[in-house]
Amino acid sequence: MQRNIAALSNQTFDVVVIGGGIAGACAAWDATLRGFRVALVEAGDFGHATSANSLKIIHGGLRYLQDGNLRRARSMARERQAFFTIAPHLIAPLPVVVPTTVGLKRHRWLMRAALAANDVISFGRNNPQTVRLPRGRLFSRTEWLALAPELDLSRIEATGGAMWVDGQMVNSERLTLSFILAAAAQGATVANYVAVTDFECSGERVTGVIVRDTLPNGSTQPFVIAGRTVINAAGYSLHHLLPGTGAYGVGLDIQPSVALNLVVARRFADVALALPTQPPSGQPSRLLFITPWRSGSIIGTAHVPFKAHDGPGLATTAQIEAFIAEVNTALPGVALTNDDIQHVHQGILPAWKNRDAAAGTIRLVREGRIIDHAQHGMDGLLTMLSVKYTAARLLAEQAIDGVSRHLNAGQPCQTRTTSITGYGMPAALTSAEMTRYAVRREMAQTVADVVLRRTDIGTDGIPAADTVNEIVTVMAEELGWDEARQRAELVEFNSYCKTTVDQIPE
Repeated sequence: MQRNIAALSNQTFDVVVIGGGIAGACAAWDATLRGFRVALVEAGDFGHATSANSLKIIHGGLRYLQDGNLRRARSMARERQAFFTIAPHLIAPLPVVVPTTVGLKRHRWLMRAALAANDVISFGRNNPQTVRLPRGRLFSRTEWLALAPELDLSRIEATGGAMWVDGQMVNSERLTLSFILAAAAQGATVANYVAVTDFECSGERVTGVIVRDTLPNGSTQPFVIAGRTVINAAGYSLHHLLPGTGAYGVGLDIQPSVALNLVVARRFADVALALPTQPPSGQPSRLLFITPWRSGSIIGTAHVPFKAHDGPGLATTAQIEAFIAEVNTALPGVALTNDDIQHVHQGILPAWKNRDAAAGTIRLVREGRIIDHAQHGMDGLLTMLSVKYTAARLLAEQAIDGVSRHLNAGQPCQTRTTSITGYGMPAALTSAEMTRYAVRREMAQTVADVVLRRTDIGTDGIPAADTVNEIVTVMAEELGWDEARQRAELVEFNSYCKTTVDQIPE
């Protein structure tokens, strides 16, 4: 996969995809499989923003059963099965256990019924060639207490536990990248660090996008990528260019919110645990998920209002501090300190506007949707409002279905069963060899690209300075960086480290 900027401007594409997160990656892959000429551009690096911020879980539909949304529950179970089918090398079964209680909401008999219903709704969940997901089951109180020896689970008044199995992304960044690599292998023209600055229009029809190369050695002159249709999968970052109303420009009563997940150095259990918080009197408790990750854990999720500010990251220091305090109420017998925290993952998700500002609650948009901007006087422009990693493949299918209708062309969707194996980095490479491979074969352009998204070097903690310096040296050789660019890369990467770790107050 080579970064060929000239190839973006010397042809007309059937589909131009804006955004290289999981939604845009799936859309580009789907479109290429249907025979369309596809371009994909990403303002930063592929999968660097919200798609990198998650609990790494590919969810089934159990949570939707609580709402009585059987259609959505079945849909998510099918998408979980699809991910296991198309990327078995990057998805592993993950048992999830929630405590059962004497209260009605999570009573053992109610949870037994929910697990049974989940098994029925997720029929066909097992692919004999890839994975077998066992049926859900109840745990005894003795089994519950043995799940996490480091935690004092006896403080939770549980009668036992209920277990079901979802999927865990072995490496979410590599999974997102694999869709883009697969699209490029099928003929898509892709480029990172290409920012969209405006739409190219003819009357009320979108005919392409105006972009600029944002790399330090790139051309400062904007240019046009011509397209018969354009898909906006850039999330909140492109809201200022969208037609219509609202922060996302889609005519919906929504606003951005920030999702926070903590990566900590301590491993509490080999299964994912859903543990209740212990809030001050009069405030509702909620479940936090503690999932095993590498040698530590990921804990999430907190949702806080988004407010533009000049500090590092998306959330304020006070918001992160409050989340850490809340986590400590859910981990009996454990007091997390700043030394335990290796990353604060942050991403923007759409939420419904809160008309009661004093309440301070966040109501997330729970289902993604496709918005056709023909209704806003911009025919040929579609927005993918993506809300869940698990649902991205399905949302992309719906978007490319819309493109097919618009162009009256294209084949049926093939992404539910087409494998994306074969796009991994070779095993047993040194950090220098991995860096060269990432630059030459996977379009890595910065130190963060290599450390955070092409390799496992920095996925569970900030790497040693010697390793980072070696990566800078190799990238300088491969990309022709002078000393000033090398220093700038170190400053930029260290700034990222401060955003994810040092921002937490002492």
